[in-house]
Amino acid sequence: MYDKRGNQVCPVRVDYSCCNESTMNLIEAIKSVPDHRHSRGIRHELWLILTIILLGSCTGYWGYKPLVEFTKNHRKTLIKLFNLPSDTRFPSDSTFRNIIQSLDFEILAVLFNVWSQQELSIDEGELMAMDGKSLKSTSVGGSSSYQNLVSMVSVYSHHHGWVVRHQVMENKHKSEVEVVQELVQELSGKKVVITLDALHCQKKTLALIIDSGNDYIVTLKKNQLNLFKAANKLVSSTMVSDENEVSECIHGRTTTRHTKIYPIPPQLLPLWAGAKYIIVVRRYGTRWEGKKSRRPES
Repeated sequence: MYDKRGNQVCPVRVDYSCCNESTMNLIEAIKSVPDHRHSRGIRHELWLILTIILLGSCTGYWGYKPLVEFTKNHRKTLIKLFNLPSDTRFPSDSTFRNIIQSLDFEILAVLFNVWSQQELSIDEGELMAMDGKSLKSTSVGGSSSYQNLVSMVSVYSHHHGWVVRHQVMENKHKSEVEVVQELVQELSGKKVVITLDALHCQKKTLALIIDSGNDYIVTLKKNQLNLFKAANKLVSSTMVSDENEVSECIHGRTTTRHTKIYPIPPQLLPLWAGAKYIIVVRRYGTRWEGKKSRRPES
């Protein structure tokens, strides 16, 4: 395990005793997070602080002071929900800040995965997006070769609107491509459709998806130049098998997406496992005052 500066530290022990049971509710998972605070300075149990952070964040209370506002607005409900004394004092904004800044992301990721595998269903044919995002304030080393940052790679269900798996990584020790390949193997046999950005348009990753019994939709850009040229040639010489146009108006801007689907002959891309169709999406829009959208066509 490594700290945010990339230095190796001693591994932290996690209480996994509750994970051996047939089911583990969210509170039990949160109570498994180790508390390294000095016993003399503890006014609030760690599981309660983390649960308040989770509930507050899920209902739009983002930030330390908004979390305090959340405890004030829902004081009676929280006391009843967690069977707390009526005179309970909830954490201050500085307490929330100290706890969030001292959290070990890796431990939370492991416990979340254990809980999600038991509680969150994955339906056959679901669209599952895999993507990595860097965590704020974890970047060190600037733009030099010593740069290091912590990222969270997540598997997100388009249908349910929730994350079903995630994994913590540091770019100095592991690449997002490797983590995605590991997550693909975790979804083996689920028969889902995995969506990926252009970073993961690689033969090995796509072959793993097909071998795991799943399908994929992956963005194609010029990072795979030969494939990009072959796709353009196919689009210009092949009849469209299906097309559709959808418009939506959000925040005063109307966006239209025109989608065309082109079948790929089996002999055209033999090295790209499971490649059956090329999907071309052209997007354009206008703002409410009639101006064209500044977003270019894609």
